[in-house]
Amino acid sequence: MANTYTDRFTKLIDDMYERCNIPRIFPVPTVKIANNLGYKVYTFEPKDDDISGYVNYAKKKICLNASDIHKRQNFTLAHEIAHILLGHDKDGEEIDRRTSIWEPQKQKEIDANDLAGELLLPKEKVLEIWNIRKSFDDVSDYFDASMQACVVRLERLGEL
Repeated sequence: MANTYTDRFTKLIDDMYERCNIPRIFPVPTVKIANNLGYKVYTFEPKDDDISGYVNYAKKKICLNASDIHKRQNFTLAHEIAHILLGHDKDGEEIDRRTSIWEPQKQKEIDANDLAGELLLPKEKVLEIWNIRKSFDDVSDYFDASMQACVVRLERLGEL
């Protein structure tokens, strides 16, 4: 029996690519996707350093922590895109704080992380690259994703 959770995310991503008229390339062009969804992407210097990013639905803007490395910003951007695709815009604004993997999270944050992982590191492609190279650095570079995102994704796929 198919995993309906994964199927739902796959359908959201397929629909997004079709709606945005963007080819599936790697690394995933997250800024272009955000722009095609009608959102502008900015960086900001947060007063509270535990904020990795946020999306303001009314103003159609996504803001990323300027002090984060690019690969971390890229995952945060994918996470904010996931909030948009999942229809979380009814909540007004999503402010995403850094959390430990040990801290409990709201289901919508878990869903946004999972969808961001599937968007940046799609199952078939990440397994293909991992099985060829067996290097976290190579996977991280290929997908332009943070090392932590790559490790978590491979763990979730049962590879570690």
